[in-house]
Amino acid sequence: MSVQLPPVIATIACSLASLSILASGVLIWSHLRIRKLRKYPGEFILMQCLLQFIIDCAWFLNTCELTGSDDFLEHISHWFFLWNIFSGSNYALVISFEIHSKIKKPFKSTSKLRRAFYHLLSLLTPSVYVFPFAFIGLGGGIIHIIYALMSLPIWVSLVLAVHSLHKLKRQNAANYMFYHLFVVFNSSAPLVLGVVLNFILILGHEVPVWLKIICLLVGCSSGTMVFVARVSEPKMFKQVLRSVVCRRDARSETLTEDSNIYESIISQEFNPYFSFFEGLQNTNVLKVLTGLNFLFSKRKPLEEYLIKQPNAAFWRLEVFLDTKIKYKVKEYFPEPFNILRTTEGISDFDLVASLSIRDNLQDLD
Repeated sequence: MSVQLPPVIATIACSLASLSILASGVLIWSHLRIRKLRKYPGEFILMQCLLQFIIDCAWFLNTCELTGSDDFLEHISHWFFLWNIFSGSNYALVISFEIHSKIKKPFKSTSKLRRAFYHLLSLLTPSVYVFPFAFIGLGGGIIHIIYALMSLPIWVSLVLAVHSLHKLKRQNAANYMFYHLFVVFNSSAPLVLGVVLNFILILGHEVPVWLKIICLLVGCSSGTMVFVARVSEPKMFKQVLRSVVCRRDARSETLTEDSNIYESIISQEFNPYFSFFEGLQNTNVLKVLTGLNFLFSKRKPLEEYLIKQPNAAFWRLEVFLDTKIKYKVKEYFPEPFNILRTTEGISDFDLVASLSIRDNLQDLD
């Protein structure tokens, strides 16, 4: 962004960039210090924090004019800066997609191969678009295309986050979606402003100086904005604070009296995204147990199955909890198992008792 800044604006921008570097560094330190923060999908959050740290450093160097006078190095650093922004946008898209998938299929596990694919996709896709053009030396219209491509993951991520929030309306898990939407919005603000500037240039108009200054200030404060969004969860702020102020005695594996505060970290580790995924699974286990309890406690005669096959039968029912929940149940070999339970003296009441919500949730891993 080539604009002659007033000394006051330059000082403010440089200070904001320094604060952002510090904020991003604190988030990286917290994720490295607290093991649970790295639980899936925490590894993607850590990568976002690392990329944001590099972006903040680039803003600082650009604002304080410390990049040097070498045009080639400045050109390469510009494209490397774009690569980091593009990669960060891809990770935001990956997290939003995983949340959306988890809502649809809460019991589906994520394999190491799939996680590796996400990392390759997030890091290699920007390389295909950015680095070839950087070394070929193309500019002008190519840069406008790159900016347009960089904005796509953010828009898709926002759409997925809003749709996920709609799917979770009136549920406790919706709080986590507000948190995630706040993070995506704050991390995308500098990129959205950059796209606006790019659009003005495509139209052939001169970008106003005041808009360039706003874009610069927002970009320099992007790390701080993301930090505020990530610690907006109360538990998250407390453990990030503890990870900074508490230390462990390196000479001993045991905790000393002076490090009693550190001990509380272990019992209060909290990962918002991991807790969100875990909560979705528990909620759906609760719904499954509720539906089965309802089905067997108010069981209709076998002749009244909705659809009947030689080896299976289908039930369709609705249960009203906080909202109306629709169930489709496929029961395999219903008549033979009914005869077997009758022979063994097992009633439907015993079957319902074995599906007790309290007992099963206590044993749930």
